[in-house]
Amino acid sequence: MPEPVKTKHLALINDNWVDPFHPTLKSSYYVNEAELKGKNGVDDDKNGFIDDIYGWNFLNDEPLVAPQLNIDDTEETKTFLRQLLTDYLAAAKGDEKMEERLRNRYENPLVRQIGFGTLAAANLDLNDFVYAEMLYSASHGTHVAGIIQKYSDGKALIHGSALGQVTPPTGRVFTDTAGLVKLAENSPDYAKFVSQVITLFRAEAVKKGQRASDYLRTCGAGVANMSWSRPRPYFEGMASELEYIYTNFGKNPSSVKQNYQGEEGILLQNLVLELTIADAAAFAIAFYENPDVLIVIAAGNETADNDTLLPSPPYLSRFFPNVMTVASLDVNGKPSAFTNFGTRSVQIAALGEDIVSPILAHLEAEMSGTSMASPLVAGVAAGIRKDFPELTATDVRRLLEASSKRTESLASICSTSGAIDPEAARKMAASFTSDNLAMLVEEARSARKPGRDGPVINVPEINSKPTPSTPKEGQGAPYRITSVAGDDVPNDDADGWLFVMTKGTTIQEQTYSMPGPWPNDWIKEQRTKGFSITGSAGSGDHTIVVMSKGSGLGDQIISPDGAYPTNWISENW
Repeated sequence: MPEPVKTKHLALINDNWVDPFHPTLKSSYYVNEAELKGKNGVDDDKNGFIDDIYGWNFLNDEPLVAPQLNIDDTEETKTFLRQLLTDYLAAAKGDEKMEERLRNRYENPLVRQIGFGTLAAANLDLNDFVYAEMLYSASHGTHVAGIIQKYSDGKALIHGSALGQVTPPTGRVFTDTAGLVKLAENSPDYAKFVSQVITLFRAEAVKKGQRASDYLRTCGAGVANMSWSRPRPYFEGMASELEYIYTNFGKNPSSVKQNYQGEEGILLQNLVLELTIADAAAFAIAFYENPDVLIVIAAGNETADNDTLLPSPPYLSRFFPNVMTVASLDVNGKPSAFTNFGTRSVQIAALGEDIVSPILAHLEAEMSGTSMASPLVAGVAAGIRKDFPELTATDVRRLLEASSKRTESLASICSTSGAIDPEAARKMAASFTSDNLAMLVEEARSARKPGRDGPVINVPEINSKPTPSTPKEGQGAPYRITSVAGDDVPNDDADGWLFVMTKGTTIQEQTYSMPGPWPNDWIKEQRTKGFSITGSAGSGDHTIVVMSKGSGLGDQIISPDGAYPTNWISENW
């Protein structure tokens, strides 16, 4: 497989179909030109994925293709669909008369093309309400793509993939029911049947995760959005279906009600959790193997505590520094009534209600949900990664969290107690260098004021400025820290710190510790890199040490901890 080219502002949209031909999205959609111009059925770019022109469908391990809704491109049809969607949304919001009207009308494009008689003979009631529901649902990924494009200020490239699925209305979640029946027929008891199913399910998840990880890497994306999840009822449905299959087809059906002990008892008692963990393996692999991709996930719309119910994959954000989970806000900045939450497994909140964005058939419509909040964050991240490609995925997550606008109403919703603040995040990103990111984050955090809701922060202005390690051409030597004094927490009300910076010194590079106890281990590490101590200030848990290169200093020794070291100085003077 060839080494992929990293495009940090490319956002991979893990959803259903994203329309690459929508007028609003066409210029931003990443198309694999090697496959487009190559031969059908041939891996022209040798990336391990055949004909991946517009993306990849991991459910079926095949190229991503458009839903076939047979929509013609006439202005008459577009006018009809615009009005149909307006009426459908009114019905969905409670207009019962409109819903009744649409359910008794058959004027949609599929009926016109296939014929009412043909559909009636097949016992398919494809009324206008059902058709609008299909069109609206199939537009989910396209709608998400439009949000990413908008909130990246048009800087994001977008690309599609499909991995997830939700529970069908029947409650059935296994695709290979026949295989499970055969396994049940040969399993001596229910516990052994379940154990084998979990092993197979985990292996399948790992295989899909490896495939998804490969595509995430080969397409070169720097951001990925996942506006879906598998909530606890999905895995409860799996557990119920396993019991149903073994009860009706198992070798020993009575063993379903057996009182198991030991490992088997623990397995069955925690079956839903075991299935959740097995499913999460797919996502954990992709997240772990792609540390410089910022993964943004919708929290879910069940008004549930993700910390407790562990929906897959949103709860995984607590374990990976390059993953964020997003809750939804209404237009007033309050938590949406439907949003999931979690002070450990949800990191930030964003607007998720009544957002207008592109849908299929070259139209636009409004949608609501954490599915809309997540791409808003992904879009801001993609814009930042376009303008500041030196930032890592972890850097961007930290910037978005540190610059978020904290409010009391979000204290129990997400770990930051905050909503995304795109302007503050961009200003913080603009002040970033590898030397001062930690100081920027500390500066933002130190602006907070305590309260019942925890930290409250507003950081549209960032005071720190970049301090390049080497002078830019034509600028001469940069300013370097030559003196520091203080003994209090940076940026608090005491304002107890003072730094002096000098231009034209012989110092070439600098680094400094964050306020804390005397950093012995850090000093030892920096010395191995050639740095020497050139300044320190503070005391106790609020000490800062400055270390430099190129200052002409030789070997250094440090006095022992304790009182003023008069004797030590005399001995070494």
